[in-house]
Amino acid sequence: MIDEVQPPVQHPAIIIHPVTRRKSIYATKGFTIGVRNMSHEESNKLLNTVFEFMEQERFISSFQWEIGDIIIWDNRFLAHKAGRKHAEDLTSNQALLEEDTMMFRIIVNDGYPLSL
Repeated sequence: MIDEVQPPVQHPAIIIHPVTRRKSIYATKGFTIGVRNMSHEESNKLLNTVFEFMEQERFISSFQWEIGDIIIWDNRFLAHKAGRKHAEDLTSNQALLEEDTMMFRIIVNDGYPLSL
């Protein structure tokens, strides 16, 4: 069970960037499971509203990887996920290439906490 490997943790829903001081909602559909001090129904309604807003096409940027590409982003303020294609949309050769993708994550410890 995933909770045994990675137990749930609480994070603030609103965080402040340690350099720019801009506020951001710290939540993603894949990991945020609720809002503290709200009923399950209220929490789901609020989170669904937030996720529907942030997942609008105008906010989505897709990237077609090629060998040697590098993408850098501020992990505190960019919701991101792998965009693997569905097998039915790929030829057999493309499916093999999709399985061979490789990613390295480099994290810079800037000394700032998640939120100030």
